[in-house]
Amino acid sequence: MALSVPVAAASVGPRRRLVEWGLMALLVLSLVVLFLHQTRDVQAQAEGAAVKRTLAGLRTAMTLDYLRVQAGGQVHGTATSVAVSQRNPFELLDRVPTGYVGEKHWDVAASIKPGSWFFDRACPCVGYLPAGPPGQFSAEPLGLLQFRLVSGSGPIQLVADRQYLWQGQPLE
Repeated sequence: MALSVPVAAASVGPRRRLVEWGLMALLVLSLVVLFLHQTRDVQAQAEGAAVKRTLAGLRTAMTLDYLRVQAGGQVHGTATSVAVSQRNPFELLDRVPTGYVGEKHWDVAASIKPGSWFFDRACPCVGYLPAGPPGQFSAEPLGLLQFRLVSGSGPIQLVADRQYLWQGQPLE
């Protein structure tokens, strides 16, 4: 017995194949766009976590330095609270964070490489220029995150200059 193939199934026209390939290409393109969007979100989450970790490390180092001074230690020869508050907190860390570019004046900070930390002694402030796309964080008007060193009766505090949001979540 001979196998018979229907004529309509055997002769699939080039137009139908073009539509099938077009739909396949559209599906692949949609998946690539979705993957890139998710990748950008994950990168922004990782950068936000790194920023929070660095701020926590700086705050911890300043608190430990304060406790060492209270216990009778010296703070590298500085005596006044103004000098202590203007001290670069990155010097208190065992390892400086990736992207630390040293002491910079706030006016030239916008020209540094994205993803960089710096300290402005005149302010005194810690600054960060985010590497991610601006839609992931709120840091108007320059796109820089600024945290002031505020001295009081206890340890020096690192306080955000304004309320920053990173992916809709407050960055403190």
